Amino acid sequence: MVVYSYIAKNKENDKNLIVYICFFVWTIFVTFTRINTYWIILVMPFLIINIMVNSKFLSTNVLLETIGSFAYFIYDASSTGYIFRDPDLLSGLLLKNFIPDKSILKYGSLYNMLQEIGINNYAVIFSTVFITAFIIILVLSRPEKNSDDKNEKQDNISQGLLYARIGIIAFLTGLIIFSYTATTNPIAYTNLESENNTSDISLLDENKDYVITQEIHFKDERELKELILKFHNERCIRNNFALVNVEIWNLSSNICIFNTSIGANSIEDEKILKIKLNDAKVNSADQYEIRLTGTKGTLFARGEEDIYVYFTKSEDKEIGNVKVNGEAKQNSLYFQIR
Repeated sequence: MVVYSYIAKNKENDKNLIVYICFFVWTIFVTFTRINTYWIILVMPFLIINIMVNSKFLSTNVLLETIGSFAYFIYDASSTGYIFRDPDLLSGLLLKNFIPDKSILKYGSLYNMLQEIGINNYAVIFSTVFITAFIIILVLSRPEKNSDDKNEKQDNISQGLLYARIGIIAFLTGLIIFSYTATTNPIAYTNLESENNTSDISLLDENKDYVITQEIHFKDERELKELILKFHNERCIRNNFALVNVEIWNLSSNICIFNTSIGANSIEDEKILKIKLNDAKVNSADQYEIRLTGTKGTLFARGEEDIYVYFTKSEDKEIGNVKVNGEAKQNSLYFQIR
Protein backbone atom coordinates (compact mmCIF):
# COMPACT_ATOMS: atom_id res chain seq x y z
CA MET A 1 0.00 0.00 0.00
CA VAL A 2 2.86 2.35 0.89
CA VAL A 3 4.70 1.59 -2.36
CA TYR A 4 1.51 2.20 -4.38
CA SER A 5 0.92 5.52 -2.59
CA TYR A 6 4.51 6.51 -3.25
CA ILE A 7 4.19 5.81 -6.99
CA ALA A 8 0.72 7.30 -7.36
CA LYS A 9 1.50 10.70 -5.84
CA ASN A 10 2.53 13.45 -8.21
CA LYS A 11 4.22 15.94 -5.92
CA GLU A 12 7.72 14.99 -4.82
CA ASN A 13 7.21 16.37 -1.31
CA ASP A 14 4.08 14.25 -0.88
CA LYS A 15 6.00 11.15 -1.90
CA ASN A 16 8.78 11.88 0.54
CA LEU A 17 6.33 12.62 3.34
CA ILE A 18 4.56 9.25 2.97
CA VAL A 19 7.84 7.35 3.26
CA TYR A 20 9.10 9.60 6.05
CA ILE A 21 6.00 9.11 8.19
CA CYS A 22 6.33 5.30 7.94
CA PHE A 23 10.04 5.49 8.73
CA PHE A 24 9.38 7.93 11.59
CA VAL A 25 6.74 5.73 13.25
CA TRP A 26 8.77 2.52 13.05
CA THR A 27 12.02 4.16 14.13
CA ILE A 28 10.44 5.76 17.19
CA PHE A 29 8.81 2.43 18.03
CA VAL A 30 12.09 0.53 17.74
CA THR A 31 14.33 3.05 19.49
CA PHE A 32 12.07 3.77 22.47
CA THR A 33 10.98 0.23 23.29
CA ARG A 34 12.91 -2.94 24.00
CA ILE A 35 14.57 -3.94 20.74
CA ASN A 36 13.55 -7.15 18.98
CA THR A 37 15.38 -8.36 15.91
CA TYR A 38 12.34 -8.80 13.68
CA TRP A 39 11.32 -5.16 14.29
CA ILE A 40 14.50 -4.05 12.52
CA ILE A 41 13.34 -5.96 9.44
CA LEU A 42 10.15 -3.87 9.47
CA VAL A 43 12.14 -0.63 9.64
CA MET A 44 14.66 -1.38 6.89
CA PRO A 45 12.44 -0.98 3.75
CA PHE A 46 11.36 2.49 4.87
CA LEU A 47 14.90 3.36 5.92
CA ILE A 48 16.34 2.48 2.50
CA ILE A 49 13.62 4.32 0.52
CA ASN A 50 13.87 7.31 2.88
CA ILE A 51 17.64 7.57 2.36
CA MET A 52 17.39 7.28 -1.43
CA VAL A 53 14.66 9.92 -1.89
CA ASN A 54 16.56 12.47 0.21
CA SER A 55 19.54 13.09 -2.01
CA LYS A 56 20.70 16.20 -0.16
CA PHE A 57 22.23 14.14 2.68
CA LEU A 58 22.64 10.87 0.81
CA SER A 59 26.23 10.03 1.78
CA THR A 60 25.75 11.27 5.36
CA ASN A 61 22.67 9.10 5.84
CA VAL A 62 24.37 6.08 4.28
CA LEU A 63 27.32 6.56 6.65
CA LEU A 64 24.98 6.84 9.65
CA GLU A 65 23.06 3.75 8.54
CA THR A 66 26.33 1.83 8.20
CA ILE A 67 27.47 2.82 11.70
CA GLY A 68 24.04 2.20 13.24
CA SER A 69 23.57 -1.19 11.58
CA PHE A 70 27.05 -2.36 12.62
CA ALA A 71 26.40 -1.23 16.20
CA TYR A 72 23.03 -3.02 16.26
CA PHE A 73 24.57 -6.24 14.92
CA ILE A 74 27.18 -6.29 17.70
CA TYR A 75 24.54 -5.39 20.31
CA ASP A 76 22.17 -8.12 19.17
CA ALA A 77 24.83 -10.83 18.78
CA SER A 78 26.44 -10.15 22.17
CA SER A 79 23.43 -9.30 24.30
CA THR A 80 20.29 -11.07 23.13
CA GLY A 81 21.86 -13.69 20.85
CA TYR A 82 18.75 -15.10 19.20
CA ILE A 83 19.99 -16.84 16.02
CA PHE A 84 23.63 -16.34 17.02
CA ARG A 85 23.16 -18.70 19.98
CA ASP A 86 22.19 -21.52 17.63
CA PRO A 87 25.05 -24.08 17.54
CA ASP A 88 23.81 -25.37 14.16
CA LEU A 89 23.66 -21.97 12.44
CA LEU A 90 26.23 -22.98 9.80
CA SER A 91 24.99 -26.53 9.33
CA GLY A 92 22.92 -25.59 6.27
CA LEU A 93 25.87 -24.05 4.45
CA LEU A 94 28.47 -25.69 2.21
CA LEU A 95 30.89 -25.19 5.14
CA LYS A 96 29.08 -27.90 7.11
CA ASN A 97 31.68 -30.54 6.21
CA PHE A 98 34.48 -28.25 7.37
CA ILE A 99 33.08 -27.53 10.84
CA PRO A 100 35.19 -29.34 13.47
CA ASP A 101 33.74 -31.80 15.96
CA LYS A 102 31.81 -30.04 18.74
CA SER A 103 34.11 -31.48 21.40
CA ILE A 104 37.02 -29.31 20.22
CA LEU A 105 35.12 -26.11 19.39
CA LYS A 106 36.42 -23.12 21.32
CA TYR A 107 33.19 -21.09 21.28
CA GLY A 108 30.53 -22.94 19.30
CA SER A 109 28.59 -19.77 18.47
CA LEU A 110 29.06 -16.05 17.90
CA TYR A 111 27.09 -15.28 21.07
CA ASN A 112 29.41 -17.43 23.18
CA MET A 113 32.52 -15.82 21.68
CA LEU A 114 31.34 -12.25 22.31
CA GLN A 115 30.25 -13.19 25.83
CA GLU A 116 33.66 -14.70 26.56
CA ILE A 117 35.51 -11.68 25.18
CA GLY A 118 33.27 -9.44 27.30
CA ILE A 119 31.68 -7.42 24.48
CA ASN A 120 28.30 -7.88 26.19
CA ASN A 121 29.52 -5.54 28.95
CA TYR A 122 29.45 -2.72 26.39
CA ALA A 123 26.07 -3.64 24.87
CA VAL A 124 24.48 -0.42 26.12
CA ILE A 125 27.11 1.61 24.21
CA PHE A 126 26.37 -0.19 20.93
CA SER A 127 22.63 0.19 21.53
CA THR A 128 23.10 3.93 22.12
CA VAL A 129 25.14 4.32 18.92
CA PHE A 130 22.42 2.54 16.94
CA ILE A 131 19.63 4.70 18.36
CA THR A 132 21.61 7.93 17.93
CA ALA A 133 22.45 7.15 14.28
CA PHE A 134 18.81 6.46 13.39
CA ILE A 135 17.53 9.56 15.21
CA ILE A 136 20.02 11.73 13.30
CA ILE A 137 18.81 10.18 10.03
CA LEU A 138 15.25 11.11 11.06
CA VAL A 139 16.30 14.73 11.62
CA LEU A 140 18.30 15.04 8.40
CA SER A 141 15.61 13.39 6.28
CA ARG A 142 12.62 15.41 7.41
CA PRO A 143 10.71 16.80 4.39
CA GLU A 144 10.98 20.56 4.05
CA LYS A 145 8.06 22.68 2.90
CA ASN A 146 8.36 24.43 -0.46
CA SER A 147 11.73 22.83 -1.17
CA ASP A 148 12.71 22.40 -4.78
CA ASP A 149 14.75 19.24 -5.29
CA LYS A 150 15.93 20.44 -8.69
CA ASN A 151 17.81 23.35 -7.10
CA GLU A 152 19.25 21.32 -4.25
CA LYS A 153 22.83 20.18 -4.40
CA GLN A 154 22.89 16.43 -5.02
CA ASP A 155 25.04 14.42 -2.63
CA ASN A 156 26.85 11.37 -3.98
CA ILE A 157 28.08 8.27 -2.19
CA SER A 158 31.87 8.11 -2.24
CA GLN A 159 33.73 5.03 -3.38
CA GLY A 160 35.42 4.83 0.02
CA LEU A 161 32.07 4.52 1.78
CA LEU A 162 30.98 1.73 -0.55
CA TYR A 163 34.26 -0.13 0.05
CA ALA A 164 33.83 0.39 3.80
CA ARG A 165 30.37 -1.24 3.67
CA ILE A 166 31.77 -4.19 1.73
CA GLY A 167 34.62 -4.44 4.25
CA ILE A 168 32.22 -4.44 7.21
CA ILE A 169 30.07 -7.15 5.64
CA ALA A 170 33.19 -9.26 4.95
CA PHE A 171 34.41 -8.68 8.53
CA LEU A 172 31.10 -9.71 10.12
CA THR A 173 30.84 -12.77 7.85
CA GLY A 174 34.38 -13.80 8.81
CA LEU A 175 33.59 -13.17 12.49
CA ILE A 176 30.59 -15.50 12.34
CA ILE A 177 32.52 -18.26 10.54
CA PHE A 178 35.49 -17.94 12.94
CA SER A 179 33.28 -18.11 16.05
CA TYR A 180 31.68 -21.34 14.84
CA THR A 181 34.90 -23.03 13.66
CA ALA A 182 37.64 -21.92 16.10
CA THR A 183 39.08 -24.90 17.97
CA THR A 184 40.81 -25.52 21.27
CA ASN A 185 41.82 -28.50 23.41
CA PRO A 186 39.52 -31.52 23.18
CA ILE A 187 37.24 -31.91 26.18
CA ALA A 188 38.94 -34.17 28.71
CA TYR A 189 35.74 -34.77 30.66
CA THR A 190 32.21 -33.38 30.74
CA ASN A 191 28.92 -34.24 32.38
CA LEU A 192 27.12 -31.01 31.47
CA GLU A 193 24.40 -32.97 29.71
CA SER A 194 23.67 -35.04 32.82
CA GLU A 195 20.76 -34.37 35.13
CA ASN A 196 21.90 -32.01 37.85
CA ASN A 197 20.76 -30.06 40.86
CA THR A 198 22.23 -27.77 43.46
CA SER A 199 23.89 -29.32 46.47
CA ASP A 200 22.87 -28.53 50.05
CA ILE A 201 26.45 -27.60 50.97
CA SER A 202 27.22 -23.88 51.06
CA LEU A 203 30.85 -22.95 50.47
CA LEU A 204 30.18 -19.81 52.50
CA ASP A 205 28.37 -21.45 55.41
CA GLU A 206 28.44 -19.17 58.45
CA ASN A 207 29.00 -21.93 61.00
CA LYS A 208 31.19 -24.48 59.25
CA ASP A 209 33.96 -24.63 56.66
CA TYR A 210 33.50 -27.07 53.78
CA VAL A 211 35.98 -28.51 51.28
CA ILE A 212 34.43 -30.07 48.17
CA THR A 213 36.72 -32.34 46.15
CA GLN A 214 36.36 -34.34 42.94
CA GLU A 215 39.07 -36.71 41.72
CA ILE A 216 39.76 -36.96 38.00
CA HIS A 217 42.18 -38.90 35.82
CA PHE A 218 43.40 -37.66 32.45
CA LYS A 219 43.94 -40.08 29.59
CA ASP A 220 46.75 -38.13 27.97
CA GLU A 221 49.35 -35.46 28.58
CA ARG A 222 47.93 -31.99 27.97
CA GLU A 223 47.77 -28.35 28.97
CA LEU A 224 44.48 -27.48 30.64
CA LYS A 225 42.61 -24.52 29.19
CA GLU A 226 39.24 -24.23 30.89
CA LEU A 227 37.10 -25.51 33.76
CA ILE A 228 33.32 -25.01 33.75
CA LEU A 229 31.29 -25.10 36.97
CA LYS A 230 27.78 -24.03 37.93
CA PHE A 231 26.58 -22.38 41.13
CA HIS A 232 23.38 -21.39 42.86
CA ASN A 233 24.11 -17.85 44.00
CA GLU A 234 20.80 -16.13 44.64
CA ARG A 235 22.33 -13.04 46.25
CA CYS A 236 25.10 -12.52 43.73
CA ILE A 237 24.84 -8.71 43.94
CA ARG A 238 26.18 -7.68 47.33
CA ASN A 239 28.93 -5.54 48.83
CA ASN A 240 31.29 -7.94 50.60
CA PHE A 241 34.58 -9.73 50.09
CA ALA A 242 33.35 -13.34 49.89
CA LEU A 243 35.39 -15.59 47.59
CA VAL A 244 35.12 -19.01 46.01
CA ASN A 245 38.53 -20.68 45.79
CA VAL A 246 39.22 -23.17 43.00
CA GLU A 247 42.31 -25.40 43.02
CA ILE A 248 43.58 -28.36 41.03
CA TRP A 249 45.94 -30.69 42.85
CA ASN A 250 48.27 -33.40 41.62
CA LEU A 251 47.54 -36.05 44.27
CA SER A 252 50.49 -38.19 43.20
CA SER A 253 53.01 -35.47 44.04
CA ASN A 254 50.78 -33.48 46.44
CA ILE A 255 51.35 -30.27 44.46
CA CYS A 256 48.78 -27.61 43.64
CA ILE A 257 49.13 -27.01 39.89
CA PHE A 258 46.44 -24.33 39.66
CA ASN A 259 44.60 -22.02 42.02
CA THR A 260 42.41 -18.94 41.73
CA SER A 261 39.87 -17.03 43.80
CA ILE A 262 36.63 -15.70 42.33
CA GLY A 263 34.58 -12.92 43.89
CA ALA A 264 31.20 -14.29 44.93
CA ASN A 265 29.42 -11.24 43.53
CA SER A 266 30.81 -12.02 40.06
CA ILE A 267 29.35 -15.55 39.98
CA GLU A 268 25.98 -15.42 38.23
CA ASP A 269 23.13 -17.46 39.65
CA GLU A 270 22.24 -20.66 37.76
CA LYS A 271 24.70 -19.93 34.93
CA ILE A 272 27.85 -21.77 33.97
CA LEU A 273 31.10 -20.22 35.17
CA LYS A 274 34.15 -20.51 32.89
CA ILE A 275 37.53 -20.50 34.61
CA LYS A 276 40.77 -20.14 32.63
CA LEU A 277 43.32 -22.74 33.76
CA ASN A 278 46.44 -21.00 32.40
CA ASP A 279 47.80 -24.06 30.57
CA ALA A 280 48.30 -26.11 33.74
CA LYS A 281 50.08 -29.32 32.73
CA VAL A 282 48.70 -32.78 33.50
CA ASN A 283 49.59 -36.31 32.41
CA SER A 284 48.07 -39.77 32.32
CA ALA A 285 50.35 -41.24 35.01
CA ASP A 286 49.10 -39.12 37.92
CA GLN A 287 45.79 -38.69 39.72
CA TYR A 288 44.31 -35.21 40.08
CA GLU A 289 41.68 -33.50 42.20
CA ILE A 290 39.49 -30.42 41.80
CA ARG A 291 39.16 -28.69 45.17
CA LEU A 292 36.56 -26.02 46.03
CA THR A 293 36.50 -23.91 49.21
CA GLY A 294 35.03 -20.60 50.28
CA THR A 295 36.32 -17.48 52.00
CA LYS A 296 33.60 -15.71 53.98
CA GLY A 297 32.84 -12.05 53.42
CA THR A 298 32.17 -9.20 55.82
CA LEU A 299 30.17 -9.76 58.99
CA PHE A 300 27.43 -7.50 57.61
CA ALA A 301 26.65 -9.91 54.80
CA ARG A 302 26.89 -13.20 56.69
CA GLY A 303 23.76 -15.26 56.72
CA GLU A 304 22.83 -13.90 53.30
CA GLU A 305 25.78 -14.98 51.21
CA ASP A 306 25.30 -18.74 50.82
CA ILE A 307 26.56 -20.12 47.51
CA TYR A 308 26.01 -23.72 46.41
CA VAL A 309 27.89 -25.67 43.75
CA TYR A 310 26.00 -28.01 41.42
CA PHE A 311 26.28 -31.81 41.57
CA THR A 312 24.96 -34.46 39.20
CA LYS A 313 21.83 -36.21 40.45
CA SER A 314 23.67 -39.52 40.69
CA GLU A 315 27.25 -40.71 40.74
CA ASP A 316 29.14 -40.71 37.44
CA LYS A 317 31.01 -44.03 37.37
CA GLU A 318 33.75 -42.59 35.14
CA ILE A 319 35.04 -40.19 37.80
CA GLY A 320 33.44 -41.49 40.98
CA ASN A 321 31.90 -39.67 43.95
CA VAL A 322 32.32 -36.08 44.95
CA LYS A 323 33.56 -35.69 48.54
CA VAL A 324 32.60 -33.10 51.13
CA ASN A 325 35.17 -32.79 53.93
CA GLY A 326 36.44 -36.24 52.92
CA GLU A 327 33.01 -37.90 53.04
CA ALA A 328 31.85 -39.47 49.76
CA LYS A 329 28.41 -38.42 48.49
CA GLN A 330 26.05 -40.19 46.10
CA ASN A 331 26.77 -37.62 43.42
CA SER A 332 29.59 -36.28 41.25
CA LEU A 333 30.67 -32.70 40.73
CA TYR A 334 28.85 -31.08 37.81
CA PHE A 335 31.64 -29.77 35.56
CA GLN A 336 33.54 -29.79 32.30
CA ILE A 337 37.30 -29.58 31.84
CA ARG A 338 39.38 -29.25 28.70
